[in-house]
Amino acid sequence: MDSWNQGNNLAKSYGVAARVGYPAASLQARLKSLIDSKMRSNLSVEQEGGGLESVAATNAINAMLLQSINGTIRLFPNYPAGQKAHFSRLRSPGGFLISADYDGSSVSNVSLTADNAGGPVTVLNPWPGRTMKVTDAAGAAVGTSQNNDRYTFTTTAGGTYKLSS
Repeated sequence: MDSWNQGNNLAKSYGVAARVGYPAASLQARLKSLIDSKMRSNLSVEQEGGGLESVAATNAINAMLLQSINGTIRLFPNYPAGQKAHFSRLRSPGGFLISADYDGSSVSNVSLTADNAGGPVTVLNPWPGRTMKVTDAAGAAVGTSQNNDRYTFTTTAGGTYKLSS
């Protein structure tokens, strides 16, 4: 059905592909090709529809950078290895603003702000095989509980936390 190029399906195909782990480099290439083929001289993208279709490319890219599945936040869950990336203050379900860097092989500079009433948050360790550490804005260690590679800690309203290995 040519879902990759069908305009009304753009709102679903690319974001869903990122969420289910479609090969990241291929997904990125398909998205770039679609955007390039529909780019106008004023640098806007011609797109059918108008609701979700208008933000579908942004949704797909965000899903490559940050996901929250079953209450667990994942950083760069489906981003091409070898490519640098950075995001700043992407909102995760539950009211958390997250920023992070990826140098193509490793995650760094991870911060999480509780833009809510605070409470527990669970993060999938972006440093497999290493212990994830959490500190508050003052640099004090924050206690975590661990279940396999998932770390849970309690946030306070407006609190900012640094995650590191």
